[in-house]
Amino acid sequence: MIDRIVQWTVKYRHSTFIRVVARTLVLLFPLALIGSIAKVLSLTLLNADGFLYNLLVIDRWCNQAVIQIAQNCLSGITAVTMGMIGLLSSYGAAKYTAMHYHRDFQAAGLAGIITMGLMAYRFNRGGMAVSFDWRLLGYRFLLINLLVGFIVGQFFHWLGTPTAKANNADHVIAVRQRSYSTIKPLMVSLLMGIVIDIALNIASAYSFFNGVSSSFQSQFHGSVAVLMKLLFSLISTFLGWVGLHGVFGMNWQNETSQMAANLSYVLAHGGHWHVPYPYLSSSLYNVYCRFGGDGIILALMIALLVVDHSKGTKRLAAWSIPPLFFNVDQVAMFGIPVILNPLYLLPMLLIPLINLFLAMTAIYLQLVPPIAFPILTGTPGPLMAFMGTAGYPTALIFSLLLLLADVVMYLPFVRLAVAVEKRIQLIDKREAER
Repeated sequence: MIDRIVQWTVKYRHSTFIRVVARTLVLLFPLALIGSIAKVLSLTLLNADGFLYNLLVIDRWCNQAVIQIAQNCLSGITAVTMGMIGLLSSYGAAKYTAMHYHRDFQAAGLAGIITMGLMAYRFNRGGMAVSFDWRLLGYRFLLINLLVGFIVGQFFHWLGTPTAKANNADHVIAVRQRSYSTIKPLMVSLLMGIVIDIALNIASAYSFFNGVSSSFQSQFHGSVAVLMKLLFSLISTFLGWVGLHGVFGMNWQNETSQMAANLSYVLAHGGHWHVPYPYLSSSLYNVYCRFGGDGIILALMIALLVVDHSKGTKRLAAWSIPPLFFNVDQVAMFGIPVILNPLYLLPMLLIPLINLFLAMTAIYLQLVPPIAFPILTGTPGPLMAFMGTAGYPTALIFSLLLLLADVVMYLPFVRLAVAVEKRIQLIDKREAER
């Protein structure tokens, strides 16, 4: 069985797009790491609604001006790293695609950035200010940026000329001659960007995407049927795996009225068991199905640490687990990597479904109470049920047991992935020696 999986995985990874994606993710890993650390500190330590802010009572011993300055600095770091990591991925994808075909990868990378920036440009009917849809350039739409960069790299493959390997390749004359060969693929890339930009502006003017998103998410709000909750979990996790993180995320704000009704009932009656909305989708999914992010990445990282004792894995875990503890998963998504990794797709889809079913069963049997209280930003995943039930010990025990079960369920998939990875490394080494 492992031989078949190895053969299929080798074939999958040797496809041009997947090789480009893998190299791009490695290129952007340091930015994901820095951005994740800044995001954790900004949201949990320096935010008035943050978990660490309230736990350490930051406002009592730290000047508010200092807190505000530090938060602004960290927010800026997050904005230029995770907020623009999609744009940078279009550069990496275009660069490595052109490099694969021995084309001018520097020009291709710049063309990828310009094309993606053009697609994110929004027409401004009044005033002279330049407007961009910054969401399109961030982590949320990573797959779109990767595809655009890959297509731009293919334009350089089809319309460009092979790069020279002479010693004077960086001489100003050689650079000028090389730049002439990039005009045609650059113009085609810009033309593609303009066409897509016009379409996106028309859709934005009529609120097409907002309408689709609101209509889609409304199908999963409130106490909807169990199958609908399971379907949402599958869709959300799969989109995160392909690089469309949080496009249709289950937001707490979408069910504020139902949560307020639950809280009012608890405060009025002094008990959780008969709240009007015990199975809210946002509460169930965010509290029990997102330990470390979509797909329960915290359990995956712990399982990887248990199975693989190499120095590289220990170093990756040391950097990844602290952000994952506060439900920031970008480090692991880029570092393992998880995005478009077929070896982890099945457990990422199935384990949250199992968690969701077990959580609903536990609430139905009154083993754990429904979530009724607001949860501080950045509360660690295993503690969210404890905080959301105002300190019920059974909720904490259930969450910890659930996380332990998730790690156990991940173990066979991680063992298989590590074995396959080692076999692939041997195959790549033999091919390199030939």
